[in-house]
Amino acid sequence: MSVKYGYSQYKIVREQLGVNVSLTGIYFRYGGNIYIFSYQKDGITRHTLIDTGDRRHRDSILSILAENKIDPKAIETMIITHSHPDHYGLAHILAMQSGRKSWCTPISKAPSMATAMF
Repeated sequence: MSVKYGYSQYKIVREQLGVNVSLTGIYFRYGGNIYIFSYQKDGITRHTLIDTGDRRHRDSILSILAENKIDPKAIETMIITHSHPDHYGLAHILAMQSGRKSWCTPISKAPSMATAMF
């Protein structure tokens, strides 16, 4: 499914990895991708994100997640693979929504990451 939401043009790809585990890929035309593992834990669907996408999608990310039945409050973990803005750009928004912290590479090599997240 390819969708245009305001400035954000993206494609959603879903894959069932097991009985209770699925992978949702949000592929933005511009500004990084987000990979979301969804799984059952204590009878509740939880999520782990690999990367968070570019901040240029800050006005649409919560709507995109909601349309795809991904509740930000159910995010358990966010893993940032490396310190490029298209990988960490939405971490601060998703951390505020979920109340969770992100795991990321050391920020000493990317001072802009520290200022973008805090």
